[in-house]
Amino acid sequence: MLRYTSPDGQQSLILDDDGKTGYAYLLDEKGKVTADCWLYNRNAAPVENEWKFSKNMPFANSAEYVKPEYSGGFNPPTSDGELSVGWIEQGAELFIRDRLLARLVAGSKPGWSRLAAKDGPLALLLSD
Repeated sequence: MLRYTSPDGQQSLILDDDGKTGYAYLLDEKGKVTADCWLYNRNAAPVENEWKFSKNMPFANSAEYVKPEYSGGFNPPTSDGELSVGWIEQGAELFIRDRLLARLVAGSKPGWSRLAAKDGPLALLLSD
């Protein structure tokens, strides 16, 4: 789990990878989650939606919501140097290997992920 704090100290971005999936959480200055977003599945995307059963949390995104080129899994960063955060009004943008991966804006649940094939319950489609 990694934590990045905005320059003004008003927001933090937490990256959580449990070995199955990666998620990002935007927190306000009191530590309340104001936005969240699925980032990736480490393994092949399941055919069935996992969110039907809370025991599956955190949920892997199902194949219908994952871009085909990432449905077999995503190669997550291996070092902190592959990650960077850009702070935007009311939120943050997460970059992996200098490529925009996700955008979180306070009040957006879910946020936007580059790996999402379409809007779904875990992430919205991030387009250029």
